[in-house]
Amino acid sequence: MTDRFSLKDVKVEPTGLKATNKTNIGNTYALGVKHSAATKAKMSAANKGKPKTAAHKAKLSAARKGKPKTAAHKAKLSAANKGKGKGKPKTAAHKAKIAKSMMGNTNNMKKAT
Repeated sequence: MTDRFSLKDVKVEPTGLKATNKTNIGNTYALGVKHSAATKAKMSAANKGKPKTAAHKAKLSAARKGKPKTAAHKAKLSAANKGKGKGKPKTAAHKAKIAKSMMGNTNNMKKAT
């Protein structure tokens, strides 16, 4: 029975602590593997909220610059951003509760100039 690599393909570091494959083909174990939806959700959750450095943000921005968008893509972006910044719509009852709780509270009111 033959192994995938023979011993002549293995180089040993002088310290004797690290043996590597001389073929240097990289990690081919995961090539072609498709992640399940559950795994993708876990990876997404793990990366959400991680702060990015200014250099990283600049690289991300540069990578996206100059790529033309189709009319359909622009329409999707527009639809996705409609109403952003307004928060979740509030019911009349909720608005009444907020108004009642704010009565007499002058800490957040702007000073008249």
